Amino acid sequence: MNQHEPIVATRLEIGGLEVLENAISSGTVYPTQMGVRKPSGQIVAAMLGDSMLTYGDMNADYSVTGMFSDQMLSFGIFIEVDHSMMLSHDARPGDFCILPASTNHFAQHYGNLKYAVWTADLTRLYQLADAEGIDVDPRMFEQWGLYRPGAEWAAYALDICNAMSDMQAPLVGATENASMTRAQMGDDLIRLVLHSMVQIDLARLEASPFLQASERLVRDAHNLNWNYTGRPLTVDGLADTVGVSRRTLYRAFKSQLGISPAKYLKYFRMSRVHLELSHTERRQTTVGCIALSWGFGDLGRFSGDYYRMFKEYPSQTLARPVVA
Repeated sequence: MNQHEPIVATRLEIGGLEVLENAISSGTVYPTQMGVRKPSGQIVAAMLGDSMLTYGDMNADYSVTGMFSDQMLSFGIFIEVDHSMMLSHDARPGDFCILPASTNHFAQHYGNLKYAVWTADLTRLYQLADAEGIDVDPRMFEQWGLYRPGAEWAAYALDICNAMSDMQAPLVGATENASMTRAQMGDDLIRLVLHSMVQIDLARLEASPFLQASERLVRDAHNLNWNYTGRPLTVDGLADTVGVSRRTLYRAFKSQLGISPAKYLKYFRMSRVHLELSHTERRQTTVGCIALSWGFGDLGRFSGDYYRMFKEYPSQTLARPVVA
């Protein structure tokens, strides 16, 4: 490891769906706004050697799908939470998830949320486990799961994230001290997970077969919408494509998201229009072209619904500078 390698630390203020997308996506994690609550808050990110740590403190209603890393093991911990669901479970402060490389995840978040997500090299993880005298079961890192070690570990993670946030200036510097700080923080985060694994109250949360099946259906529907290239899907079309009845699809969405498939499709399509308007130069398209491509035929009604959801008219979104 180069002791003089520069470290990047950034703080990004979240003021809308498009900023949230850029903050968490890296091209592989995609958010959908799931209500009229405009995302707000901040995300702090720092490179810890080969790893990336992000700490979010937000107020938003959104779902998210995709993968955090295609090469490294990822961990996520809920520090504070109003109402979030992952693996069909209501998350509590202290819960953490393990996501092997190239693992797609799906989660829903409503209201206030503080979380941390970081990647880790498996070789370094096993080195620290040996140093701490912890016997690690490799099977824990072969499938993704949600674990419940207790809220005290969320407090520990919050201390680490706050320290990282407070030390942005030294983290950016290409000094030996900054490099050592980076390495220590990365190791502390790995130790957090390792020690959580040996707590007597640690449990891998398992949902009922119905909730597991419902979560898979909603996740498949969400991914299908992101990758669909034809006309926007209807509820019937979505049910047919995932191979279930309309009633089964309704029950799955109500159990997972608390809304009907029809409302979900509206939120999804509105979010897609918003993101396309945010990433497109005004001279290259019109609001009408993008709205129609996502199935909104009544442009007057669409404009009013759009304003209620994003607190601005679609023409205002298109007029803003393009989001990089």
